[in-house]
Amino acid sequence: MRIEQLTFTRFVAALAIVIFHDGLEVFPFYIPGVQRFFQNAYAGVSYFFILSGFVMVVAYARKGTEALSYRTFYVHRFARIYPAYFMALMMVTFLFLVSGKGVEMISFVSSLVLVQAWIPGYASTLNVPGWSLSVEFFFYLAFPVLFNFFYRKPTHRGVMAFVVLALWAMTQIISVMGVGIDKNQTIHTVLYYHPLIHINEFLMGNVAALFFLSLQETSRYRKYDGVIIFILVLLGIFIMNNPGLNIHNGLLAVFIVPLIWFLSYNTGFLTQLFIRPSFVLLGEISYGIYIYQKPVRYYLYKFYAVTGMTQREFCFYGFLAVLILFSYCSYRFIEQPLRRIIQERLRLRLASSSSPNINIR
Repeated sequence: MRIEQLTFTRFVAALAIVIFHDGLEVFPFYIPGVQRFFQNAYAGVSYFFILSGFVMVVAYARKGTEALSYRTFYVHRFARIYPAYFMALMMVTFLFLVSGKGVEMISFVSSLVLVQAWIPGYASTLNVPGWSLSVEFFFYLAFPVLFNFFYRKPTHRGVMAFVVLALWAMTQIISVMGVGIDKNQTIHTVLYYHPLIHINEFLMGNVAALFFLSLQETSRYRKYDGVIIFILVLLGIFIMNNPGLNIHNGLLAVFIVPLIWFLSYNTGFLTQLFIRPSFVLLGEISYGIYIYQKPVRYYLYKFYAVTGMTQREFCFYGFLAVLILFSYCSYRFIEQPLRRIIQERLRLRLASSSSPNINIR
């Protein structure tokens, strides 16, 4: 089951993160109120994590109560994320090498095998957005276990909800306590990037999806545009008036979970807009927009420097256009073909292993 209107929201979150990284000094994002909001847009990663947990449960729980195949699940997830991730990592590594910058072996190897977020100080040393894929990869490793032993059994949902809420509360306490000491780089990387700090977000998405599915038959699909806009306004007000709380580790779940719920139930104007093919496509290529933002920027801005282009708005919006085009090309000509090849090889291998052995004498 795909909830198409959620797909486009990934593009919105990815775009906000790109603006946070590279667009805060250009119009209209340098306007004080607007800038204040986008200075906190890094929390879009929390949206990715929660949404990932939500859609994964919806996708697999709707297929019935049959246990997930670990091998099939892991191969499909690998095929989904690794081709673009690997290409982005190689682009950054090559640029670092030809620019005379050193590339530590531990940094490269840990990034290559998606464990950099586990190592204090190495989470964002090469392709910066890659740290979140290291975290997401941990979620993927855990999900089949959680699904097979807990999520398939309705009687466990109440207990799971209590455990996840307790974990979420504990994470927020740790995050608040760490605000005063995160100037230490090692502590900062643990508090902001470590997978165990972020697991609560994925699990919040999981539990939200379990209750969404259990209530789906009795809930009404109707126009919730006003409710969605109201939640977004509350979210914006909170972000712009944040008293110094760490919103990077799941605190915004109090807004994101109901936002995802009402988007999923909505049949109004926003849903009709978001499910248009062009909007869905933007959501599909949003992973590339997120993971390629740094390498594309590095190369394009070197071109700007060579050609003498310095106008900030032109450079940023040109970069944004190139990034979207590059992400589309990657999705169309690299990610999709490689995904099909990997999944087809898995299918053939599974078919071969399940075929009876015939002895010809």
